[in-house]
Amino acid sequence: RKFLAHKNILKMRSGYFKMLFDSHMVEDKTGEVEIPDVEPEMFQILLEYIYGAYARINTENSVAVLEMANRFNCNGITMLIEDHMETDLTGPKALFLLDQAVLYQADNLRDKCLEYIGENAETVFSLDNFLSLSEESLVVLIKCNALKVDEIIIFYRCVEWAKNTINYNAQLKEESDRLEKEVMATLDDIDGDENTELVTSLAEASSSNSDNNHNSNNEDADADTDSSSSSEEQLTADRSNARCVLEDFDIKELQKIMKPIFPYI
Repeated sequence: RKFLAHKNILKMRSGYFKMLFDSHMVEDKTGEVEIPDVEPEMFQILLEYIYGAYARINTENSVAVLEMANRFNCNGITMLIEDHMETDLTGPKALFLLDQAVLYQADNLRDKCLEYIGENAETVFSLDNFLSLSEESLVVLIKCNALKVDEIIIFYRCVEWAKNTINYNAQLKEESDRLEKEVMATLDDIDGDENTELVTSLAEASSSNSDNNHNSNNEDADADTDSSSSSEEQLTADRSNARCVLEDFDIKELQKIMKPIFPYI
């Protein structure tokens, strides 16, 4: 989708466009700017603000517009978004908005979030999404001197946050390793069958699957029994491993995760 706009107006209201057009880049000469990774509806909202100092901000689009305002260095619309978000500071939403404020450098919203959390610290610190705060947001939070909660609770919750981070990182690594193995296995299969026509291979695979399905009908009972037994054994092993993960954290890894926040707790 194409939008028509005036260079001078864009430069006046957006630091991004000012830098783009003042640096004598190709876009300045052609008069066309390609903007990837932005929904047309979101950019339309930005243009409406640039031209009319008004933006259609609501609960559904506020985070997306905040991200866009940060990307295009449009401070005016950031202030409007902050004003809108401040009206929705409740419980878990306060922690979510603190994360967004820190990420997109929305200082006014950050301060409002800290003010709300400080007054309701005991409740907010007990929420589940406290454990998913970014490291930067957690540091900003625990540096706040207005938290009305016992310091020992802050410490214990920070330890829980670190444990959750370790588990999350382990899950990401496990998933990454699994995907890597699948890709390598696929590449090996391709290399091994490079002289075989793909259509022929697919036809043979389809025929084989059909035959297997037909022959397996008479063995369903035995297969189900073996599968059930195997599943129960795997479930028992998984539960045992889960207990080990939760109970036997590597203290060095825990210290590494908590190092950035230790000075503040």
